[in-house]
Amino acid sequence: MKPRLIRRHVLWLGLAAVWAGALPAGFAEVSAERHDPNHPDAREDSFAGFVMISAGGSGDDPTPWPSWQLQRQTLNRRQVLNLNGDLNGDGQPAFALHPVSALADVIWAWFDGNDYEIVISRWTGTEWTAWRQLTDNEIDDLDPRVTFDRQGSRRIVWWRPALIDSDAIWYSEQLDVASDLWSEPERITPYPDTGQRPDIAVHQNADEIVAWAAYEVLQPASASPRRVLVAERTASGWLSQRIGPSPTADLGPVNGDLAVRLHSRNGKLWVEWIDGQAAMAYSVYEPAAASWSDPSTIDYSDERQLAGNEEIAREMARQRIRQRVLADATPATDPGS
Repeated sequence: MKPRLIRRHVLWLGLAAVWAGALPAGFAEVSAERHDPNHPDAREDSFAGFVMISAGGSGDDPTPWPSWQLQRQTLNRRQVLNLNGDLNGDGQPAFALHPVSALADVIWAWFDGNDYEIVISRWTGTEWTAWRQLTDNEIDDLDPRVTFDRQGSRRIVWWRPALIDSDAIWYSEQLDVASDLWSEPERITPYPDTGQRPDIAVHQNADEIVAWAAYEVLQPASASPRRVLVAERTASGWLSQRIGPSPTADLGPVNGDLAVRLHSRNGKLWVEWIDGQAAMAYSVYEPAAASWSDPSTIDYSDERQLAGNEEIAREMARQRIRQRVLADATPATDPGS
């Protein structure tokens, strides 16, 4: 099973973000060198390599804006990570910025010739570290996401497709930064629950730092085939709750990606997802009630028209949601602006 490649053009992204007043404080550009698409071994849904050109910003949820379009005419190979990734069939990269140094960690599904395994690399400021392989098995480990807690320890989530029972979401955390010791993978979705394409955030609840995961569920044979769930890591295990999509959402193809994203910033925790054609919904965690708000929806048709690119339009919509959440403005619906 091959993860989907997201292509973003940084020029369009920058112009669109500036136009919308949406350029985030934590800014990073990641560029990819594409091999000849006519190469017999090239795969459309994989990447050639990527370069961290600049990184800035800090905080509990730094916001990188990646691009898959090479911006420089010359390459310093020390800055190029996984240059032959497309020929190898590797999956889409994801990354997070360290809360203090703002240096990037990049994580992706590496094809080892038999199946996909999770690998991670870190930007030192001058070059990428050697890959660190975090899984080693005979099962596909797909679509990993990474985040940091405030102490700089890493938390990751990913999913594995059904072999014996069901698609499942998995979690691991870095137990010791100095020795790079990681916990054994733990399953978030209990059997027979399923999940795909997760995201992760670490959030401060009172005096406790809590890991949260958000993911989508696809069960084509059910009456409600597409769901968005959030799960909280507690002393007794992971507790999940369904929050979307809305019952009337026009979600298009059954196997489409809901692009679930989870964020923690300035004491706020929220999740967003695709909730229809040019519609994005979000829900905010309410700690006093220990529950999630009713979903709110925005229309991002204007962003689509401006950007001319679905992925950039979604990033602009996410930025609008972020501004609204942090400003405590959460109307039930929004026709767009």
